[in-house]
Amino acid sequence: MPLVMGDPTSGPTLAGVPGAGTMISTNPTIQFGGKPVCTITDQSGPTGPVVPPMKPTVMIKGKPVGVAGAVTATGAATQGTTALVGV
Repeated sequence: MPLVMGDPTSGPTLAGVPGAGTMISTNPTIQFGGKPVCTITDQSGPTGPVVPPMKPTVMIKGKPVGVAGAVTATGAATQGTTALVGV
C-alpha cells in the first residue's frame, strides 16, 4: 500500500500554501515486515499540484535500510522533496 503524503484537507505546506497538505499533518509510519520502524516527521521542498510516485530510500542512523513503496503526494511538495525520518 503506498504512503500518501498529505491530502487537500490536511493543512498548509511548509511554504504556506493553504490547504495543500503535507506529510507533517499526516505523519505516516514506515513499516518493514509488518512492524513500524519509524515515522516521517518533516518535509521540505517546493510546492505544486501533482507529484509522480517516488520510492524514497529509508535511512536509520545514517544507513539505508530499505526503499519505501511508491509515495504519492496530493498537492504537497513536488520535485526536490526531501523527508526527514525520525526513529
